[in-house]
Amino acid sequence: MRTKTIGILGCILFVTASACADTGAGRADTLFRAYQDRVYQIRVIEITSGKKASTGSAFGVSTNGLLATNYHVVRQAIHDPRLYRLECVGPDGKTSALRIIDIDVVHDLAIVLRDLSVTECLVLSSASFEKGTTLFALGNPLDLGMAIVEGTYNGLLEKSFYEKILFSGSLNPGMSGGPTINREGEVVGVSVTTMGQQISFLVPVKHLKRLLDRISKVGLDAPVDFHKRIEQQLMDNQDEYMSRLMAAEWPLDSLGAARVPRILSEVLDWWGDTEIDKEALYEHTYATCFSKDDIFLSSSFSTGKVRYRCDWYVSKGLNAPRFYNLLQKEYEGTFKLNSAGKDDVSNFESRTDFVRIAGKDWRVTFCARNYKKYPHLYDVVVNMASMVKPDRALLIGLELSGVSEDTGAAFVRKFMEAIQWQD
Repeated sequence: MRTKTIGILGCILFVTASACADTGAGRADTLFRAYQDRVYQIRVIEITSGKKASTGSAFGVSTNGLLATNYHVVRQAIHDPRLYRLECVGPDGKTSALRIIDIDVVHDLAIVLRDLSVTECLVLSSASFEKGTTLFALGNPLDLGMAIVEGTYNGLLEKSFYEKILFSGSLNPGMSGGPTINREGEVVGVSVTTMGQQISFLVPVKHLKRLLDRISKVGLDAPVDFHKRIEQQLMDNQDEYMSRLMAAEWPLDSLGAARVPRILSEVLDWWGDTEIDKEALYEHTYATCFSKDDIFLSSSFSTGKVRYRCDWYVSKGLNAPRFYNLLQKEYEGTFKLNSAGKDDVSNFESRTDFVRIAGKDWRVTFCARNYKKYPHLYDVVVNMASMVKPDRALLIGLELSGVSEDTGAAFVRKFMEAIQWQD
């Protein structure tokens, strides 16, 4: 699910595995025997063919049949219920139907209800951990059977809007939605994705507890409009992180003749460089920041990202037409926003104006596209260019995905008003 087939199957300890440095309680083989009967395989069945479209994992959280998994494991049944249905296979090999009870799309979680009862459940941990603590992920990798993967806890992922635990272990497709436990068998996180090279991520268990608390208050039969639920969760999330970005004081960085705002946030990664190409006859300095993480909605659609880039160009021999053509090409560069298909978003609508900012003339193009299923949300792209002198220019690109109309406009306004010049 959502991951690449990366990792060596030899890193996976199957039931027959015997090598382990530890002895007694807390060994991988001991934990496997003790808790394998609390982990399930989820199958997404394409209704017409009756065959598996994808698989994932889940684990028991309540004896009345509740299982926890990832949103992305069950999302096909949410978005296309006429085409897909869910079933799970228990430790005893029995297959049963599943019903989705609730979701947390921001943290990639879902709670499903099994037709058959769940006799054994896992305990959700309340403990805190030191970096380097050994953890164990259980799941169904590559539809090969139940497995356990040993790795280490490395704290929360830094520079991310969305909390994830950094786990040094090889999670493989099909393990998504499975539990990651400590030596006591308590759930620390829910396996969600991998970047390969022994770098994987877990959803912290506190978000699962919050979802279960909500279900306990409203009951299992409370009706849920999942499209509205997703939209509201996305709206609440963008309100929270965009408010934090806008509340911060933005210092000004020097770039060529300009002073441009530095959007301060611990989750934005800043980079920069200068490129000097004598044959191209121009000098280019850039500074950029972006959020590394996003919110998965479907295989073709993600959201919740911020990207900002400033480019300073100085001609070193280009004549005016060639310099202008260079700038025009860069100004009209391809959008690097979130992935989205034609069923997800409308076409971009654009408007270009010439405006005066901080005493200089700017060409500004404002583009926006609407989310078809979540109509209160938009992707916003702003491109700006100012010819400071015939041989010098500043280009700025600002991209926001999954924001409300008011929030996007307020953010762009604050950004423009912060720009200054040094001469």
